[in-house]
Amino acid sequence: MSSDPTWNSFLNKLSQIDNQFLSSIISQAEFLKFDTEKKLVEIGLSNNNAFIRDTINENKKEWLPILKELYKGVINFEFIKKKHQITGKAIIKAVQTEQIIKKASPPKTNTITPRNPAAQKTAYSYRSFSNKSYSQKPKFNPTIDVSDKEKWPKANLIKDIFPGKVKKQQG
Repeated sequence: MSSDPTWNSFLNKLSQIDNQFLSSIISQAEFLKFDTEKKLVEIGLSNNNAFIRDTINENKKEWLPILKELYKGVINFEFIKKKHQITGKAIIKAVQTEQIIKKASPPKTNTITPRNPAAQKTAYSYRSFSNKSYSQKPKFNPTIDVSDKEKWPKANLIKDIFPGKVKKQQG
């Protein structure tokens, strides 16, 4: 509850209307102040997204008469994004949690060590799951020059229909 008695009265009266969703949204808002010059009640919303603001504005006919009754001359709410306050307890808990995590977890390294020493990567050599060793990375299909239409008639026919590159297939 807010320390402002007028805001608390507003919330009590609002809870009596037949729109519990609206009542819930507004009761979670924090009363900041009544700006008498602008004629706006400033409220802090922890989730100041468009859906929440639109829900409040679309139901204005339900809450505005109650607000006008309690805050003389008010015309609307002004939505302020609520900043999360960090308490001393929260800081202490965060530091303790971080220390516990640091003690429990081993230092992170960028190297991956396989469980099976035979499967370890050696210089320019890669092992697959089938234990086949390659002296170099396997080469992918190289592109072939098929610009000579007499030497490559089928390839040129295919290229006319399907533009792209022609690659040699192994095997």
